[in-house]
Amino acid sequence: MDPKTFFKNAIDKTSGIVPCVSNDKFNLSTPCSDWDLKQLLNHLVNELLWVPELLDGKTIEEVGSKLDGDLVGSDFAEAWESATKAAIKAVEACDLQMIVHLSYGDMPAEHYVKEMASDVLIHGWDVAQSVQCSMIMGDDLAEQAYRQLEPHIQDYRDGGFVGPEIDVPNDADMQTKLLAIVGRKGV
Repeated sequence: MDPKTFFKNAIDKTSGIVPCVSNDKFNLSTPCSDWDLKQLLNHLVNELLWVPELLDGKTIEEVGSKLDGDLVGSDFAEAWESATKAAIKAVEACDLQMIVHLSYGDMPAEHYVKEMASDVLIHGWDVAQSVQCSMIMGDDLAEQAYRQLEPHIQDYRDGGFVGPEIDVPNDADMQTKLLAIVGRKGV
């Protein structure tokens, strides 16, 4: 699956859980132990709003603090739709070989797009767990995310972005394997 399709499909899959989210659930806990649901939703919207900025060649410093604060407000569905439309448009128009200026260094846009797709997919699952809504990624998406994350997993773990790996059987499905490498137990 090419990176642009992976990104779009990850957003589409995560968009499937948006109807399960309502304001009265914002205080629920999530698999991301440092964040309640509202903070996790804000993280997702924030990350997506960075996509057009970074794919436009801007640096972290140039974007500055304009994407800080509460980006969800009282309507996650509206914030999600707006952020995903802008991110998808930027990804569709980008040259995957261009250099993107990330917080940890300059990388090809292809790497960034696949990293973002993986992040959206995993955090979409986190949201689904929080609101008790089912999210089946499908083997293709889970495998793409696994392939993106696995070579860098120790760096993510060392940075505190993922938890310790959970042991799963060798014959586990791809979603279970993906969730296990980022410290989540698939259910």
